[in-house]
Amino acid sequence: MNKKIFSHWLSWSFPLAIAIILGLTLFFDTKAEHVPVSINLAIIILSILLSYVAIEWAIFKIEFNDKLKSTNDIGSILNEFAEANMMMDNLMHSVKHDLVFDKKIKMDKEHLDFHLFVSKIKYQKFLSSHFVYQTDKKIIQKIPKYYFEDSIWKKLVHDSECYSSLQLLNNANTEFYLKDTTRRNLEITFLNTKLSQSKKESKLHEFHKLFILNDEWVNINEKVILDENIKTYLMHWLDKFKSLGKNDGKAELKVIKSSDAEGAIDGKPLKDIGIFDNILGIQSVYSNTESDFNTNSLRFDFSLDLKEVKDYKKDYDTIFKRAINLKDFFESKVNANAN
Repeated sequence: MNKKIFSHWLSWSFPLAIAIILGLTLFFDTKAEHVPVSINLAIIILSILLSYVAIEWAIFKIEFNDKLKSTNDIGSILNEFAEANMMMDNLMHSVKHDLVFDKKIKMDKEHLDFHLFVSKIKYQKFLSSHFVYQTDKKIIQKIPKYYFEDSIWKKLVHDSECYSSLQLLNNANTEFYLKDTTRRNLEITFLNTKLSQSKKESKLHEFHKLFILNDEWVNINEKVILDENIKTYLMHWLDKFKSLGKNDGKAELKVIKSSDAEGAIDGKPLKDIGIFDNILGIQSVYSNTESDFNTNSLRFDFSLDLKEVKDYKKDYDTIFKRAINLKDFFESKVNANAN
């Protein structure tokens, strides 16, 4: 039974029961034979009123305590989660804006079907398909490429003392790296800027870049990049870091072939990663079957698990020590030609 209906029923049924019982008692009580009827009726009415007030007061206290408990629970949630106020404000703003938009669309009805379709995608699919939080693993998954490159990556680099990047130049990733020259140029310029700034302006003082190439694209012994497109891409990194400001040895770029990198970490699978102090970022290519949305077929996950970050750091350092400086693949050829 509905709680409000039960309260309403109790407010009237209990006084009525009191009235019936009291009336029958006065009617059959021989001592009350000489009491005027008007007095008996007054007693009954007064009893009804008092019992009604008592029930209403009890119901009020119960409801008040329930509301107080709910308020305290909400307050506890807001106090417990630092981002709760921000989430509530942004959600309320978004929902209010969407409802106003919805109202306008419903008035002309011409685009109602399309509007409902898009709204369904937004609220039923997008919110559960991107920025997924895995509480038990302390992982934030499926961040779209736009959000990562536009703000998240810059924030992490700015706040980190050391940034270590492992870039897989393989069949799956090379297309994205070589074609997206805008991303490459922005990344190089931003890193050079941060490394060249003073300690007051930027925390970043150390940058490691590790390029892992398919075996058939590089000759490690002779220090030759065999694929011309990859060679041009790597040369751009080397030239830009030389020409854009002075990093005073803060940046170190290295190359290693895939089989050597896997061998260094006992055959563990290689991943395209970035380590920002104690935050691990993982870039991966995914297909449409893995998500309702395909943002350039790239996704970015972040692990905040300190043990996992420590393990990746250890593997990264192991590979980096065995890798060869990128400049050796180009300067050695220049010196050889000069001789």
